[in-house]
Amino acid sequence: MHRTLRAIVVVALVVFGCKNQEIARETHDKALIESVTQSEKTVLDQQAAAQTKAETTRKEAEDDAATKKAAAAASAAEEKTAALKTDIQQHPGKYLEFSGMEYFDKGIVPGDRRLRRVSGTNKSPYTLRIADAQLTGLDGAGVRITSAPLSLSGTIPPGRTRTFEEADIRSGTIQANAQDTHIDVAGVEIIDVAAVAAQ
Repeated sequence: MHRTLRAIVVVALVVFGCKNQEIARETHDKALIESVTQSEKTVLDQQAAAQTKAETTRKEAEDDAATKKAAAAASAAEEKTAALKTDIQQHPGKYLEFSGMEYFDKGIVPGDRRLRRVSGTNKSPYTLRIADAQLTGLDGAGVRITSAPLSLSGTIPPGRTRTFEEADIRSGTIQANAQDTHIDVAGVEIIDVAAVAAQ
C-alpha cells in the first residue's frame, strides 16, 4: 500500500516536473518570439522613419530647386522687360510709325502749313504717350529744310493704330516749301495701364 502510494507520488512529481519544464519552455519560446518580433518591428520602424526622412529631404530639395528656377526665370523676365523699356525710351522711332499726314494750308506765306491729321502705329508691347516730337520738312533731295515742335495728346495702345485729329495736335506748323515731311520722335512715356486702372 505504502509502496503504491509512494509510486503514485513519484509519478505525480515526475509528471508535474515535466509539465513545469514544458510550461517554462513554452514561456521561454514565447518570450523569445516576442523579443524577435519587437526587434523586427523596431528595425521596420527605423527603416520607415529613414525612408520618410529621405523622401522629405528629396521633396524639400525639389521644392528648393523649383523655387530657385522660378526666381531665376522671373529675374530673367524682369531684366528682359527692363531692357526692352530702356530701348523703347532711347530709340522710340523704332516702335512708332506715322502715316496719313494731312495739312491745313494757312495761306499766309507759301509752304506755311499746319498738321491737322496723322495716324500713329505703336509697334511696342506697351501703351505709349509721345512726349517729345518734331515735324520735319524735307526738300526734293530728302534734305531737311525745316522743323517744328509737335505735340500729340493722348496715348497709343500696344500694337494698335491711333488717328490724331486736329484737336489732338499742338503746334506742328512748318514754314517752308517742303516736298515731304515726317515725324521724328525723341521721347516717349511708357504708360502702366494696370497702375492707371487701379487709381
